[in-house]
Amino acid sequence: MNAPPAKGSTPRNPGAPWFIVGYMLSLCHSNVVLFESEPLSKAQSVAENLAKTHARDEMAEMIDEIDLELRHPTQNIRDILDNRASEEKCREFLEAFVAHVRSTL
Repeated sequence: MNAPPAKGSTPRNPGAPWFIVGYMLSLCHSNVVLFESEPLSKAQSVAENLAKTHARDEMAEMIDEIDLELRHPTQNIRDILDNRASEEKCREFLEAFVAHVRSTL
């Protein structure tokens, strides 16, 4: 995937394909968080929809990078897409997204 770097971020996993954290986060958010101030309830459906179009190894890699960003923040997730949800709500959504994907791998 060729996506422009978000605020200079690159994946922190040196063996990962060229996914940038901002791109992966925006991919998860683009379906929901732009329009929802309370996106948490949509995490499962977003995970299921992405699983239909991405291979298991891509999903695993995606959640590893998202989880790393959640544990060691490098940027405000909310700023990636300038959405309605608060930073806290964006992070809650991503935590639930990661948990759901992990449960299905």
